[in-house]
Amino acid sequence: MELFKIFGSLIIQDEDAIKLLNDAESKAKMTAKQVQTLGDNAVKMGKAVAVGAGVAVAGLFGIATKAAESTDRIDKMSDKLGLSISGFQEWDYILGQNGISIDSMQGGLKTLTNMYDDLGKGSKGATESFGRLGLSMDNLKGKTQEEVFAIVVEKLQGMENATERSAIANDLLGRSGSELAPLLNLGADATEELRDRAYDLGLIMGEDAVEAGVVFGDTLDDLKKSFGVVVAEIGVKVMPIIQRFMDWIIRNMPTIKAVAGGVLNGIADA
Repeated sequence: MELFKIFGSLIIQDEDAIKLLNDAESKAKMTAKQVQTLGDNAVKMGKAVAVGAGVAVAGLFGIATKAAESTDRIDKMSDKLGLSISGFQEWDYILGQNGISIDSMQGGLKTLTNMYDDLGKGSKGATESFGRLGLSMDNLKGKTQEEVFAIVVEKLQGMENATERSAIANDLLGRSGSELAPLLNLGADATEELRDRAYDLGLIMGEDAVEAGVVFGDTLDDLKKSFGVVVAEIGVKVMPIIQRFMDWIIRNMPTIKAVAGGVLNGIADA
């Protein structure tokens, strides 16, 4: 009887042990599955992060490229027009707000520069044209082209006689004088308000920013040209192989036609 109790006790203990082992195994399986799920999610997340990073890099590169195009335009056009970096941007905004493209002012500013030079030489025509605005070499001596342009525009805006104003503008600025009519109809105060607004809106980039954009653009252009040369060199290397293949096709064209004709006839019959 005592032995039976001992044996029964061992059975109960074994069953408890088995239950514990089964629970442990079940938990282990669940843990392994959870780890696997976590790993799969991590892989998916990693792919998403990689794709997102790629999109972000591409977007940033696109922004940088657009900025380089803008800064290159500012740099090149300011040189052509004889304006400073900031002056070009100011007038680009002011003229644009009046429906005038600053690109069309290249000829006008060149004419103004020539008239200014003639004024310095004592030219009668230049002296009369500037004199009608109350200007002389004493007023303009030592001024930059940008400063002379700003002074002339301000003086023209102050004239009440529109016909006389147009005539003087054409004398000093050539055909660009007539294009400036919308701006000249404004007062000098309105022009200054537009200039201030350009700064308030953050539209005027500093010289350092423009220079950085120009350097980036030049570097990008060099890179494109370098890749172009690499591609061309690869093309030259594979040309003989492609040439031999094309020569083989030409030599065997009768056979190719015959085979192709047979295939097409077979398809037609089918």
